[in-house]
Amino acid sequence: MIESCLLKWKIDNILTVTVHNASLNNLTIKYLKKVTSGWVTNILSNDFMHVRCCAHIINLIVCAGLKDIND
Repeated sequence: MIESCLLKWKIDNILTVTVHNASLNNLTIKYLKKVTSGWVTNILSNDFMHVRCCAHIINLIVCAGLKDIND
């Protein structure tokens, strides 16, 4: 579906995709890298496509810390 939307919207150059830590995102990014690797507008060989959301990571850390304090 993502590939279909990118093609429909004529988005043909992607530097990064920011996602949270769900394991399904790893599979999605792997697929996007594979699909876009042959695109003429491929930026930096997709080396930096997968960027994890810093806000989500910080949220996970804070929640774990608050849980420890509460216990």
